[in-house]
Amino acid sequence: MHTRSLKKRHRSLLLICLVFAVFIICAVALLMGIMAFFKYYEPDPNKHTYESFNTPGQKEEPNDGYLPTVSEPWGGGEDKITQNEGVYNFLIVGLDKVSNSTDIMMVVSYDVKNGGINVVQIPRDTYFHLDGTSVKKINSYYAVFYNRARKDGVEDPQDRAMSNLASMIETNFGIRLNYCAVVSVEGFVKIIDAVGGVWLDIPYDMHYEDPYQDLYIDLHAGYQHLDGEHAMQFVRFRKGYVEQDIGRQDALKNFMAALMAQLKSNLSVGAVADIVGTVIQHMRTNISLADFIYFAKNALSVDLANVKMTTLPGEPAMAGGASVYVLYRDDTVAFLNKYVNVFDRQITRETFDPNGCMVDDDVRDIYEMPLGTTVNEEYNAGDVNDDPIDIPRRKSG
Repeated sequence: MHTRSLKKRHRSLLLICLVFAVFIICAVALLMGIMAFFKYYEPDPNKHTYESFNTPGQKEEPNDGYLPTVSEPWGGGEDKITQNEGVYNFLIVGLDKVSNSTDIMMVVSYDVKNGGINVVQIPRDTYFHLDGTSVKKINSYYAVFYNRARKDGVEDPQDRAMSNLASMIETNFGIRLNYCAVVSVEGFVKIIDAVGGVWLDIPYDMHYEDPYQDLYIDLHAGYQHLDGEHAMQFVRFRKGYVEQDIGRQDALKNFMAALMAQLKSNLSVGAVADIVGTVIQHMRTNISLADFIYFAKNALSVDLANVKMTTLPGEPAMAGGASVYVLYRDDTVAFLNKYVNVFDRQITRETFDPNGCMVDDDVRDIYEMPLGTTVNEEYNAGDVNDDPIDIPRRKSG
């Protein structure tokens, strides 16, 4: 009896060991599979998932579902244009809390193969007018598309607005946007908290209140650690700068340089997956988790000197009674080709702004300024991190 019980116990123990061994083998195989996946995985260079849209004034959908000439920058048939290997473009948008305005808008081009990142900022007041709207600034179109989607009963108006905005920019700037990410004020705060905040030198006291936007800025000068809430206050401050939004664009360059330097120093490759999972929860994006991890891990190895930042060239003006920022067409085309053109051929003045959305008679003389009107103010994150951009302040700010 005792012998039979002992054998039964041994069989149970053997079964447990066998199950445990199978579990370990499966876990190791899964881990090796995941490691192999990320070792050889590369995102699709032809990624393009934006829903089509027509201009608000159109009553019928075009046959191809896009704005007229949306496919022109890429060609088709025998004249098909291809995307350069290992280069991807991202549209990054920051939303205003109340109006749904895109007060931060930038195109980020990441050359994974050569280890370079270019950041091109689009000023919020950039003159942009689609037929069928009274809107004259590019930062208002996300709200236009969002409101129209809600009116049309679209199930997810935020996704539709993001898709429409990305498609609009592709069409009129002649570029490809592989990915898009829209971040709300609340999302920005949570993302900065998730990555541990940022150390930054605040150049002078910053105080501003706008109850309508629920915006209260109260920052004091000095080198300090900013959590998400205070980082949000810094990047939204603009009234105290001489050039207001252009000043804020430069302040954002200072912020991005400091943040990237700290992420490179403090974030290990092994921790990327955990951080990415949290970050991606707080944005509206078409970037998959696998793609996000791929880009984040590779970005950690990019030298800060190879992270270039600039703002589209132009100048403030009045158009139709609105204060706007008018792009210099030829200089803008040169900037786009240098920093964010992922195609195997150049963007031209003919493929840029094919519908004339960025010009009207009031500002045509500015829009048509000759090539070389602006000095290319390119900054790299390494230099900016060591010596932040000096931003002129209003005397009364």
